[in-house]
Amino acid sequence: VGMSAAFASTPGLGPRTTQYAPKPGHEHQCYELLWSAASPNGAPLQGSQAATFFQKSGLEISALRTVWSLATPTSSMSREQFFVALRLISMAQSSMPLSADGLAGA
Repeated sequence: VGMSAAFASTPGLGPRTTQYAPKPGHEHQCYELLWSAASPNGAPLQGSQAATFFQKSGLEISALRTVWSLATPTSSMSREQFFVALRLISMAQSSMPLSADGLAGA
């Protein structure tokens, strides 16, 4: 099973309104640059696009499935949902538990 199919078929684990706003300054600039790299035209990312991009994080596919499920309940990802996913990936890379509640303290 391809990773994009695994993303799309994973039921949402978190609330449909999981949100995270990057901190102003360096973090926000980095997130914007990453969004531009992942979606040059600014359109929502489809599962296969996101999967290819997020695999560069080095996380296990199971962790990336959890990230996807917490960031978006659909098969595509908006800019705001992408920012949520980036923060969750950062948390996972720091061995923090992945949860929507964890974003509040991130």
